[in-house]
Amino acid sequence: MFRHKIPVLHAFLAMGTMFCVAGWGQGQSYPPAASSETLILDGKAMPLGGGQASDPAVFKLGSQWFMYFSTIGWRQSCAATHSYQYVVQMAAASLPPGASLSASGSVWNVIPAAGGGYAAPIPLGATGAWDENGTETPQVVTGYDPTQGKTVTRLYYSGWRRVPVGTDASGCPIPGYTEMKVGMAEWSSKCNCWNKRPTPVVDGSNMFERMHALLPNGTLTTYSIIGDESVVYIPGPGGGPGLWHMYYQANTDASGVEVITIHATSTDGVNWPAANRKILNTRPPYPTSILPAGPYHLGVSLMNGRLYFVGWIPGSTAANQGLWVVSSSTPDGSAAGDFSDWRPLLYDGDGVWWHDPGPDPTSHQLGLGGPTLVSDGSLLWLYYCGTRQDSSGNWVSVGRAQVDASIIH
Repeated sequence: MFRHKIPVLHAFLAMGTMFCVAGWGQGQSYPPAASSETLILDGKAMPLGGGQASDPAVFKLGSQWFMYFSTIGWRQSCAATHSYQYVVQMAAASLPPGASLSASGSVWNVIPAAGGGYAAPIPLGATGAWDENGTETPQVVTGYDPTQGKTVTRLYYSGWRRVPVGTDASGCPIPGYTEMKVGMAEWSSKCNCWNKRPTPVVDGSNMFERMHALLPNGTLTTYSIIGDESVVYIPGPGGGPGLWHMYYQANTDASGVEVITIHATSTDGVNWPAANRKILNTRPPYPTSILPAGPYHLGVSLMNGRLYFVGWIPGSTAANQGLWVVSSSTPDGSAAGDFSDWRPLLYDGDGVWWHDPGPDPTSHQLGLGGPTLVSDGSLLWLYYCGTRQDSSGNWVSVGRAQVDASIIH
């Protein structure tokens, strides 16, 4: 997740009042459960030019491992002045067919496009589309769609656009606010490609999923800043039709500005009714008044009959903020003991050169994010992104660490 994704998050971390609740990890110093960090894609030295690598989604097709990730590109924003703005789009990498995810020395090969640059699994939206400036935070999920009567593979993503609020003297659009939603594409064996839906599958339909902005003409508008989605399909009894679950973070100013976690359900993975969305109470060990939930930049995995939530949380001090994991026996955290076993995986400031924030740990401009747990036989891996700063700017890279499998109950 690029740090622009939740624009209010940066300031909130600095201004939010810290308060503590009971929880595993509260007042205790657990050693991180992940180790042997390895830099996979250096955002400052990308093989096909450009820069940045974030939000890794790692999955296996047949005998080959693939990784989708987010990277930076450029798009003309005004022909009259030949102006360009950055955009965030997907790219892809793979291991050689048959190569093990856990093999030492395995090298991810970034997949080039035929005309140069990075091959994008799905394109950005057209000018004026809801996702014209960003298609990022990818996740690949397989499940049963009763509407189609078959098992399908889906690519969910966060899409966004800069909404213009007027034009300048040159006729160029003046961006006002950024609106973010969740989109989806479905894999087609006919074209061996992703068929992207033209409209989002999740918008901020409830007031607890929406923000407000005052426009230059004095009117008040409401809009969505939702994303960092993670989708899990849970089969029904006996392997029958099940339920699709989506977890995402939403900025809201419904009762004071907060960044909250939402749990939504769907029978087909396409339609996510507003009535089926609830604020998820994950009971983190170090909540703030602005960040009451988490983990943020969320990844959710179903393993051994439990759901594991991995993401970033603020710590009681700068020393213990970073990526943590917590589990739940139920999708909504309603059972006794759910969201009680918080454990740290990696800390932002652990001395690793490509993500340690150094003297500026509180703004979350630097540090860790975008994690996902990936199982390979008896081994458990954490893929994630880290942001560092040097004299030329901030650089986001993808890394990997091995996770102590004993944290999986």
